[in-house]
Amino acid sequence: MAAKFSSYLFHNILLILVVTFSIQSGATHDDKKVYIVYMGSLPEGEYSPLSHHLSVLQEVAEGGKIIGARSYFLDQGGSTRDNVGHGSHTASIAAGNKVLGASFYGLAQGNARGGVPSARIAVYRPCKPGIGCPDDKVLKAFDDAIADGVDIITISIGGDARNFTHDSIAIGAFHAMDKGMLTVQSAGNDGPRPSSISSVAPWILSVAASTTDRQIIDKVVLGNGTMLIGKSVNSFTLNGTNFPLIYGKDVTSNCKSSSSNRKIMVENLKLGICVAFRVCKEGCLDSFLVKGKVVLCNQFFSGVEEAFKAGALGVIALNSKYGDVSFVVPLPASTLSILGLEVVKSYINSTILPQANIMKSEATKVSDAPVVHSFSSRGPNSIAPEILKPDISAPGIDILAAFSPVASVTRSLNDNRSVKYNILSGTSMSCPHAAGAAAYVKSFHPDWSTPAIKSALMTTEYSFYSKLIGARYYSLKPGENSARDKEGHGTHTASTAVGNIVKDVSFYGLAQGTVRGGVPSARIATYKVCNPKSLCDYADILAAFDDAIADGVDIITVSLGTEVAFVFNCDPISIGAFHAMEKGTLTVNGAGNGGPAPGSTGSVAPWVLTVAASSIDRRIIDKIVLGNGTTLTGNSVNSFALNGTKFPLTYFDTSLCGGWQARVCREGCLNSSVVKGRIVLCDIPMGKSEAYRAGAIGSVLKVGDIVDASFVVPLPAVVLSGEDYNLVRSYFFRTELAEATILKSEDVKDVAAPVPGEFSSRGPNSIVPDIMKPDVTAPGIEILAAFSPIAPPSRDPQDRRSVKYSILSGTSVSGPHAAGAAAYVKTFHPDWSPSAIKSALMTTGNISTKRFYDEFAIGEFAYGSGHINPIKAVDPGLVYEAYKEDYIKLLCSTGYDEKSLRLISGDNSSCPKEKELARDFNYPSMTVEVPANISFNVSFHRTVTNVGIPNSTYRAKVLPNPKMKVEVVPSILSFKSLNEKKSFAVTVAGGGVPQYEMVSASLVWSDGTHSVRTPIVVSCLSGCLDSNLVKGKIVLCDDVLGGEEAFRAGALGSIVRNGFSGPPSISPLPASDLAVGNYNLVKSYFNSTKRPQGTILKSEATKDLLAPVVASFSSRGPNGITPDILKPDVTAPGVNILAAFSPVVSPSDNPDDKRSVKYSILSGTSMSCPHVAAAAAYVKTFHPDWSPSAIKSALLTTDTLVSSSLVWSTGTHNVRSPVIVYTNTILGENLKAV
Repeated sequence: MAAKFSSYLFHNILLILVVTFSIQSGATHDDKKVYIVYMGSLPEGEYSPLSHHLSVLQEVAEGGKIIGARSYFLDQGGSTRDNVGHGSHTASIAAGNKVLGASFYGLAQGNARGGVPSARIAVYRPCKPGIGCPDDKVLKAFDDAIADGVDIITISIGGDARNFTHDSIAIGAFHAMDKGMLTVQSAGNDGPRPSSISSVAPWILSVAASTTDRQIIDKVVLGNGTMLIGKSVNSFTLNGTNFPLIYGKDVTSNCKSSSSNRKIMVENLKLGICVAFRVCKEGCLDSFLVKGKVVLCNQFFSGVEEAFKAGALGVIALNSKYGDVSFVVPLPASTLSILGLEVVKSYINSTILPQANIMKSEATKVSDAPVVHSFSSRGPNSIAPEILKPDISAPGIDILAAFSPVASVTRSLNDNRSVKYNILSGTSMSCPHAAGAAAYVKSFHPDWSTPAIKSALMTTEYSFYSKLIGARYYSLKPGENSARDKEGHGTHTASTAVGNIVKDVSFYGLAQGTVRGGVPSARIATYKVCNPKSLCDYADILAAFDDAIADGVDIITVSLGTEVAFVFNCDPISIGAFHAMEKGTLTVNGAGNGGPAPGSTGSVAPWVLTVAASSIDRRIIDKIVLGNGTTLTGNSVNSFALNGTKFPLTYFDTSLCGGWQARVCREGCLNSSVVKGRIVLCDIPMGKSEAYRAGAIGSVLKVGDIVDASFVVPLPAVVLSGEDYNLVRSYFFRTELAEATILKSEDVKDVAAPVPGEFSSRGPNSIVPDIMKPDVTAPGIEILAAFSPIAPPSRDPQDRRSVKYSILSGTSVSGPHAAGAAAYVKTFHPDWSPSAIKSALMTTGNISTKRFYDEFAIGEFAYGSGHINPIKAVDPGLVYEAYKEDYIKLLCSTGYDEKSLRLISGDNSSCPKEKELARDFNYPSMTVEVPANISFNVSFHRTVTNVGIPNSTYRAKVLPNPKMKVEVVPSILSFKSLNEKKSFAVTVAGGGVPQYEMVSASLVWSDGTHSVRTPIVVSCLSGCLDSNLVKGKIVLCDDVLGGEEAFRAGALGSIVRNGFSGPPSISPLPASDLAVGNYNLVKSYFNSTKRPQGTILKSEATKDLLAPVVASFSSRGPNGITPDILKPDVTAPGVNILAAFSPVVSPSDNPDDKRSVKYSILSGTSMSCPHVAAAAAYVKTFHPDWSPSAIKSALLTTDTLVSSSLVWSTGTHNVRSPVIVYTNTILGENLKAV
């Protein structure tokens, strides 16, 4: 943009006088047509407008448009004459006359006009090239403008934000405001860096720059026919002829291979550029070599100027920072992206006589405008953070406006073209657009105050700008006082819910297509409660809910939570969502990413819509090709291409770390000199960050917890299954020169979708088992959506890529899909309650014929009522409704007392005298837990409300399961009017459910038009023991946690299989934890005996001749932070330790264990630690003057010998130091030399 060519371009203060009146001021009418009258006292002596006044402004200056001009450097040879063009351009944008058929050499042709063509302009020039804009000159210009009685002041001067007491523009604008004059200022061109905006005073209207629906592009055609789209305002035509294309050593005989300018060299290195002639540095191009040829340069500004000066026919250059802005060029030129430039380089390197042609620029339509440009300076306000800046955005890209005919079109001294109109970009252009709008408002409301005009512009802006209508942040860590999204997560989720429709977007070509949110016409308010470490304070969450409710939002989507459910009175999301429900606002929350473990969902409140994550019909995969030709397919969103080149593999670099740390590529463990230029194998997915840091060319990763989703990687990387990863590792060990290449990721069709992700948290509901969770599933795997351009797309802070769209997975992504669907339903039914909207989404969900099973949870505990179908949800036919009083009854039925209840409700709610069964709560699903392997017969009671057709009859249909019988009474519901309610009962009976299993069926109410489906689930996943059956008996449990359930159910004792290596614990009943082998012996006896019996003896103490031995549960070294410091230091007794105990605490940690003891037996390093502390205290009593390190040394060097050691001995004292040596073996395989 204009401001980036030189610092003196922000040099005019333009004042718009809205009232149109005639001022002669001593000049003749003929003078006024051409020259502008000076607004001060006339100079002494001979006076001539030609020698004292502004330049020609052509048509826009007709009729006394500019009525005065002042310069504040007349004593230094200054002039008000516009010899740069910037002032003419900005002035005509604000208030230029309407001119037909304007263009820049045929580009952007059309009618040009300012914001208020009837307004007049006074110009004040407080800046001078080479000097800048002194504060005293700026303040003098403000004083003069105020004294002259202007109406609107527009300022195209920029800089760094300063305290208001030291900011001449802020001071001058304050005085103008005091006199009723609004000041409009450009935001600056230093974006997208946060807090880069310089215009921050609250009394100034600060303006960002956005695109228009027209862009100027250019095209490069290579000799092989390849056409590349670039950017430039190129008015020249080469008539379709191809010309020689040269690059590198072919363009110079004048330059050395490296730059002497350190700053330029550093910038070049960032782009992989290391030679001056490739960037076409000043003085590097040989005129004889470049004449009549097209030159390829790795930098734009220096490259274009140098190529023009050297006489090149044209230039193709890289424009990395302003790649999507077109600048006027003095010769045929086009700027390309890095990818485009690489295509040209590849063509040159593979062609004997490379040729190219540069087409004349053309104007094209832009569908996604207006969009705030990346160069436009950003907030937050660094001086007054509570004041949002910038205030508004206005057109500032590729703007055609009047230009000074005496100014260089391109700022190049050798460009002698003279034009009446030019195309510029920058906030210098957006600022006068807003000033013109302010003048337009002023013409209708001349008595309005400056805040009123500013308010009118800000509160009525175009809908694009009001997509995000508010943002709050809460008690974040110091330096994080901003609602700005620095991680991309918030931008992604918000755009998923209600983002605009944007065509042809992708992540580096992946997942290309059209993106849109659930309701593109909706608006967003964001509430930032988490810091960059994903820590979300409870108080902040509750404050955000309060603010959102007060702000009157319609739907709340919360993409945060826990993988463990909390009781509702201790869960801020449940409490906040309850208050939102009471005010008519539905809260949507992701189920969590803790699957597939049963009961892992953390969002279980009945008044919340809990959403699982499922796949879509597009998967993103990646492939690795080994040197032996083997191709393996894995997961990753890898935007990098190695072009088929194979690179050496490396694994288990032990030069910095040993053991498991080297295998997993732990942070700081990879040696750059070893892995650079190689593909490194890492045993965990997180190893990619260390591989990237160390400079590896790529990485092969072993799959971790998430096996069915691809994540963005910062370097060429692929995540393989354990089996395929071992194939790569085996190839590495068995091959002398193992090598491979990693392909760029690709899209593939997933015919099995939608399927719940394995990571998606499962039910059942661990707090209220009779309320099914999750409720629904929605797309949540590999979703393309908007992303914050200042956030690293791979979440690796070293990843410097900046993208507008990225691909994420998780229930954080599925939640806003469902929120968008809820908002969609609400647009059709704004008076519906949260429960009605929730019911509509649940009862119309799609159930895949490919039912999903995994080791832990099946069916509805994975996908809820089904995959959301927003279209059907608009017209569900019947809904299950519930209101505050219903939820209060449910809470009371599940054991909440009055105190806990009021912590949730926030009022004086109390429980009714008669409690209802939780399973009779009017929920759109039916769930019950039953004892294992026992026949069951349970009933559910529900009430539905007719929201479909007034006169309608619904008949019940059961989608059966052979393992249970379902009866519905009545089986026919007849309605005569809308909102009429009907009740029914469902009885479910069956022969029994095995432990840790479930059976399900569905009830469907249908009137021929609507199908209202309600899942019915009977499970035994917790609370499975029947007290009547286990009382007085010893129970066998396959899981160590079964002992707790046996105690709850009243069993006499329990025998459990203990696969857990943790410390032994006290049981609340006669119990024994057996090793797997011994437990299987008991099961074998049980299965082979008609009436098996047993007894459990009281525990006894025995002698352990092997002691002391470090317990298996005790944490191990090596030291993960400082590997050269041995940890732990010592060991001490920590197993089965008898010590004093609190008599008010249960010795088994079970609240139903009512025993009270003075002493108890515990195990753990919590017990060993005080043993050593006591020993240290014992030493201290003998040596009170010893330092901490001396006491520590005494304990370490005198402990019992348990390993090889170095011992210093005097005969009396033995001072022992252990010696540790790491061995380089992995799973019995010999390591190959790296």
